[in-house]
Amino acid sequence: MLKERSLTLLYKIFIFLLFVGCSIRPLHNLHYEDVESNHIIVDVIPGKSGQKLYGFLVDFLRDIKLTDKSYKLKVDLIYKTIPYALASDGNAQRLKIVATAHIILKNLENKIILDTYTSSENTRNKSSSQSDVLMHIYDLNDESLLRELAFKIIEYIKVALNNENRV
Repeated sequence: MLKERSLTLLYKIFIFLLFVGCSIRPLHNLHYEDVESNHIIVDVIPGKSGQKLYGFLVDFLRDIKLTDKSYKLKVDLIYKTIPYALASDGNAQRLKIVATAHIILKNLENKIILDTYTSSENTRNKSSSQSDVLMHIYDLNDESLLRELAFKIIEYIKVALNNENRV
């Protein structure tokens, strides 16, 4: 009986050391370093397009060095599709897609560093063929629009941080 307990204990210690050696961490101990990259924490942006914009922002912020101080970025995305060119029967033939972002950048003291709006727009044909419908379903037409919007947001952040460091 004692021998079985000691073997069980040795087995448990072996398994523990194996997991520690493989750098396996418990799920509650995960750290998302890319989300907090460059000391700018990006709040989650709701919606499908918001999640794509969030992904672009996190990727761009990870790749550039902006600041050593910590900031929090909140972006509200307003997405509109407007009939752009009308046919003689009054049906839309082209659509204008406008993505507007309300950008709020705060420091850790909750002081607002940047509070502004920026937008990007694009036009496209109304979905008529099967390939257009598939492109629309997977939002492939709008990724370039959201990527452009993310670039604009990053440029606004660069200017705001540069102005803050001069003061």
